[in-house]
Amino acid sequence: MKSQQLDDRLYRRLKVLKFYACRGCQPLEDAKQGADTRAVNEADRPQIDDNAADKRGPGRFHARLELSRRQRIQPGCIDLHHQSIAIQRCVENRGHTLNYSGTGKTEAYSPASTGRTNTMNLLYVHESFGSLGGAEANVIITATEMKARGHTVGLWTRRPTGKGEERWRAVFEDRIHWLEKEELSAVRAARSPDVVYVHKWDDLPSLEALTRSGLPLVRMVHDHDIYCLRSYRYHPLTRRVCHRPASPYCVFPCLATLKRKRDGGFPFAWVSYFDKLRELELNRRFHRHLVVTRYMKRELELNRFESSRIEIFPPVPRPGDSLRSNFSERNLLLYVGQLIRGKGVDVLLRALAKVKTPFEAVILGDGNHRAACERLSVRLGLSERVRFAGFIPQEELKAYYKEASAVLISSLWPEPIATVGLEVMRFALPVVAFDAGGISDWLHDGETGFLVPWKDTRAFARRIEELLADKSRARAMGERGLEIVSRDYDFGDYLRRLEELFARVRTEVAAQTSIPTA
Repeated sequence: MKSQQLDDRLYRRLKVLKFYACRGCQPLEDAKQGADTRAVNEADRPQIDDNAADKRGPGRFHARLELSRRQRIQPGCIDLHHQSIAIQRCVENRGHTLNYSGTGKTEAYSPASTGRTNTMNLLYVHESFGSLGGAEANVIITATEMKARGHTVGLWTRRPTGKGEERWRAVFEDRIHWLEKEELSAVRAARSPDVVYVHKWDDLPSLEALTRSGLPLVRMVHDHDIYCLRSYRYHPLTRRVCHRPASPYCVFPCLATLKRKRDGGFPFAWVSYFDKLRELELNRRFHRHLVVTRYMKRELELNRFESSRIEIFPPVPRPGDSLRSNFSERNLLLYVGQLIRGKGVDVLLRALAKVKTPFEAVILGDGNHRAACERLSVRLGLSERVRFAGFIPQEELKAYYKEASAVLISSLWPEPIATVGLEVMRFALPVVAFDAGGISDWLHDGETGFLVPWKDTRAFARRIEELLADKSRARAMGERGLEIVSRDYDFGDYLRRLEELFARVRTEVAAQTSIPTA
C-alpha cells in the first residue's frame, strides 16, 4: 500500500474515533483486529518506540504492548498488508487515544485534552413520577447523589403520583420524558445515555426497544413483579409462599392470571401469562440485574436468569442521628409499616395476645387492612395494650424509637428485604421477625434479634417475652445490630459501588461494539 493511501485510510479511522468519542460511546473492537492484541490498563498504556519508525523505514513504526495486569481483551494493533500499522486505543470512561504514524510521526486524539471527565449520562426508567414507596425513594435518592457527583441524570416515566413531584423536577430538571409522548428513539436522541438504569417497568414495546438498542442496561429488581403474576409471591387465600418459577402452574391451579382490582368497578383484572413470559425473556437480556438480598438472587436464578449478571445491592438507608433507645420500663413494642394483609399485622396481634409480660404496643402505619386489624384487636382483648397511631412522619418516629424495647416485623409475604429493619437497627434496637423472604440476610437469629419460623405465633410471643425480661440482652443485640448495619450497609460505599458498576457495564458493553469501517 502506498504511503498516501495509508495516510488516507488512517485519517478516515481517526474521524470515526473522534465521532464516537464526541458522542460518549466506547467502541472497543476494530473492524480488523490483530491476533496478538492484548489488554492494557489506563495505567499500562502501550509504549511507542519512536525510534522504531526510522529503523523500519518510512510509513512504519513498531509498537511494544505491555500486558495489562487485568488481562482484559482490548484492541491494540491492526496489521494491514504487513505494514506494521498500529491504532492503539485505551478506553477509560469516554477516553480514546489514537497513536498513529504514516510518515514516522505520531498524531494523537484524546478527550482528556478537551476537558474530559469521568462523568456519565444516566437515564433512569421508572413507572412512577414522584413519591410513593420504597422503589421511588431509591430512584430519587440515588439520582440526587449521582447528580451531586457530577453525572447527568434523566428520567423516562409513565405516570405522576401527585406527591413530592417538586423534588423530582428539581433533580431531573428538563430531562424528564413521558412514555406516552416520546418513544425510546426520541429519548435516546435527546439524552445520549451512557447507561440506562431501569427500576419498575413492564411496558413490553419499550422493553423490546431497550433490548434492541445496544445501550448498557441495568435493572434494579425491587420486588417480585418481573416473574410473579400477582407480584407478591404468596397465595392471597392460603397465604402460602410460592417457591415455583413462572410456569403454567401460575394459570392453574394458582389462578394468578386473575388479579384483584382496587380502583372500583369489576373487582378482578386479567393478567396475560404469555405477556409475563415475554417480559421475563426481555429482562433476561439486561446486562446486569441488581437485587437486594441473596434470597432475591435465588429467585432470579430459579427463573433462569444468568447468575453471573446478578449482583446484590441492598437499598441502604441514609445514616440517621446517633440515637439509642433507653429501653424504658414501658416495655414499648413497635410495628412500623403498611397495614395490608401481606404484612401480617393480624397474625402479629394473635402473637401479642399470647404475651404474658406487661407491654405497650404501637402500630405505626396505615393501609386497607387497618380497620380489620382494629376490630381483631378488640376481640382479642388488646385494646388497652395496643394502639393504632396511623401514619407518622419520619422525623417523629425518632421519639418512638427512643422509648422502644424492640421492633416487630410480622410479614407473611416473602419480603425482598424489609428495609425498615435496617432503619431501626441504626437506632440500636433489636428486631423480632418471621423468617420470610430476604429478612434473614440482615437479621441474625440470637445476635441482632430473633428470626421466628414463619407464622409461628407461639414462638413469636416467646421471643418477645425473652427481650422484655432481659433488657441487658436486648440492648446488647441492638448494639450488635448497629455495628453490623454500620459496617455492611454503609451509604457512601453503596453509592460508590453503584457508580463503579455503571462504569464497568458501560465498558463491557462497549467491548462488544465494533468500529464500522470507513
